[in-house]
Amino acid sequence: MDSKRRKQDEGECDHVSKRHQGEKEDEGRRSEQVLYLVKNKLTAKHCNHLKSLASKNGISVTETFNNNVTHIVTVLPSLERVKEVLGKSDFGSTDVVTLDWLTACFIEGRYVQVTDQYRLKEVRTEAVQTSEKKESAANVAEITAYECQRPTLLKHHNPHITEALELLEKYYQFLDHKQGDTRALAFRQASCTIKALPKRVTRVEEVRNLHRIGKHSISVIEDIVLHGTSEEVEDIRQSDWFKCMELFTSVYGCGPATADKWYKKGFRTIDEIKTSETLELRELQKLGLLYYEDLSKSIPRDEVEVIIEIIKKEVSECCPETQVEAVGGYRRGKSHSHDVDLLLTHKDSSITATLLESVVSHLKAKDMIIHASVYVGQNTLSRVSETHDSSAQPTYTSEGQQIKRVQFDHLDKAFCIMKLTRSHDKTPLIRRVDLIVTPPDQYPFSLVSWTGSKQFNRSLRRYSVKECSKTVTAHGIFDIIERKFSTAKTERDIFDILKLNYLEPWERNC
Repeated sequence: MDSKRRKQDEGECDHVSKRHQGEKEDEGRRSEQVLYLVKNKLTAKHCNHLKSLASKNGISVTETFNNNVTHIVTVLPSLERVKEVLGKSDFGSTDVVTLDWLTACFIEGRYVQVTDQYRLKEVRTEAVQTSEKKESAANVAEITAYECQRPTLLKHHNPHITEALELLEKYYQFLDHKQGDTRALAFRQASCTIKALPKRVTRVEEVRNLHRIGKHSISVIEDIVLHGTSEEVEDIRQSDWFKCMELFTSVYGCGPATADKWYKKGFRTIDEIKTSETLELRELQKLGLLYYEDLSKSIPRDEVEVIIEIIKKEVSECCPETQVEAVGGYRRGKSHSHDVDLLLTHKDSSITATLLESVVSHLKAKDMIIHASVYVGQNTLSRVSETHDSSAQPTYTSEGQQIKRVQFDHLDKAFCIMKLTRSHDKTPLIRRVDLIVTPPDQYPFSLVSWTGSKQFNRSLRRYSVKECSKTVTAHGIFDIIERKFSTAKTERDIFDILKLNYLEPWERNC
């Protein structure tokens, strides 16, 4: 028994001794290793971040390339390019490795053996370059010229890229609110293209020649592919001005112009706006601030469904046989919404003429409407014809950028702040609910228009004019050459008229 225990103790001592020896050897190796970080294609912020991580892991990084360097770390695409940058024809025994190797070292907390997985290769062979060109060409072939020609789903392979592009879209919407949305639209179009790709982007070459992706977007995508983030995007995200613009535009009734004015006056919080004695507020803004906590929340899908049922019940009481359809992001399958859009129609067009006023009056009588901005009486034949007239249609540059805005919807509408009570919870919901009324013959067109997305509708209008010589609005389809309207009973009929493959609502998330 004692003999057995002695052997176990000796074994444990031997194991501890070997472990200590291994640790000493590892420390010795660390002291012998010197890294040089090639700064080309790396931002100053990224370089400093890598150096900081290296220091924490006991990894030595030199500022100048010299004979003591054991590892050259780079994000450059080829060994030939590194030689060119450092002015060397050969690196001898020095390992030239990708950033993946350094990342692996950080994860392991020690030096990781350099394998072919991490070594930077010589300039790509002709076969590899040909393969990449074919892959890029395949992507180009799959991306159609118009978003309305292809499905765009909520879930896709590159959310890390589209989130950055859409943040830039929002930034330029804020910045250019007086000049139009040309720059913002460029980022939205690039995002739409990326959403349609069949796989995750791993090299910027895969997207460089795709439709609707400009130089600025390419630069951002390249940063994200190489570094996992874009310094430009992160600087905007953290900027005081952008944070305040996002905050203030979340107030009902406050657009970018007002938000910018509040910022320039020195306001930084919602409470400062609420308690200001000098700031002049419009009625909608007062309501937006009064109910800010309720109206600024996104509405989960299950709550949207409760609201739909409440409104359907009230509408059926005052106007039986009225059809109520939830549109917008909800119909496209989104999990959350900023408001609830409801499209109403009736088989009797004479009823739809006064339907909105009847419904709003009924809801007010039930004390369910806190505020309503109502627009009625615009959906006349002359207004609809004017909307479809070719001279009133948006015009485009040779690159397809819209350069003239047009009012394309004369439907009766009520934009409401509603107070709704659920059967299981007596605490009222204060939510934004938009009611839109369309005549029965215009219903399929209104359904497409109000389902969206906004970019899908832009694309549909542009495609219709340029490829079909037709105009499409929430009221109908008009043939510019033959000067006549087309009729449709369903959404599918509209896609057929325009010679497009039918896309389900959840495939229109451009």
